[in-house]
Amino acid sequence: MNRGKTEYWTTEFGLGMTLFYGVVAWWCWRRRGELVQTEEVPVAARELAWREMLRRS
Repeated sequence: MNRGKTEYWTTEFGLGMTLFYGVVAWWCWRRRGELVQTEEVPVAARELAWREMLRRS
């Protein structure tokens, strides 16, 4: 059965899926500034503080 160019657009490796994910990724990237900024300490700093606390005890 010859499906022509249909499989280039509709399969999991097709352009339709690629374009859809590309648009969603672009949309998320454009809205990244709307995320709430937290005051969370980076993991490396927490690890360092933990090691320092263990060393003192």
